[in-house]
Amino acid sequence: MVTGATSEFVSAFDGSGAKRWATAVGGPVWHMTSLQVNGAPLIVAALKGGEVLVLSADGAIRYRGAVSARPTALTATAGDRPLIVVAEEAGTVTGFEIPRD
Repeated sequence: MVTGATSEFVSAFDGSGAKRWATAVGGPVWHMTSLQVNGAPLIVAALKGGEVLVLSADGAIRYRGAVSARPTALTATAGDRPLIVVAEEAGTVTGFEIPRD
């Protein structure tokens, strides 16, 4: 299980509740989602200040993006070219393409 919090961390726990890892993300986590790209699980966190982070399954921050206001919704599309889609309080919707490694 992976969680994000206003404590500015994204953390993962195993089935017994033991913490596997915690990554400081530099701001309160407002929304989270996950997706798979090329068979690899990725975690997406949208922070209160507008930063959007993509983390690997071991908690490493792989990519960064940003929107101009507080995020109000977050999702990811499926398919060969997945997108991270963020709506923000100013009414703008932004899509980020995930780089293909």
